[in-house]
Amino acid sequence: MNIIPLTGHHGVFIINIFTVPPENQQALAEAIRADGHDVAIGGLLSRHLLCSADGTQVAHCMHWASEDDFKQAVTANAVIGQIRQRVHELGAHPNSYETVL
Repeated sequence: MNIIPLTGHHGVFIINIFTVPPENQQALAEAIRADGHDVAIGGLLSRHLLCSADGTQVAHCMHWASEDDFKQAVTANAVIGQIRQRVHELGAHPNSYETVL
């Protein structure tokens, strides 16, 4: 997970990039989309889901009102807990990146 603070009071941008066996890429994307109700997740302003052309990665990019909103959702939202379990079952592994610019 990578947290990028945005200037001013524009929240944070969080990117989870998962490496996954190619045969599980579509299932992983569907699992991440399973919540489907962004308005029900307090503080989540927008998100985008990207799948690599080679089938080995899924990037979940999220714009949150604050890092605290994100942390609260991850610990308190049951749907996010179910998604995390499914991600693990599909053999997906999140990668860490360093912000260089």
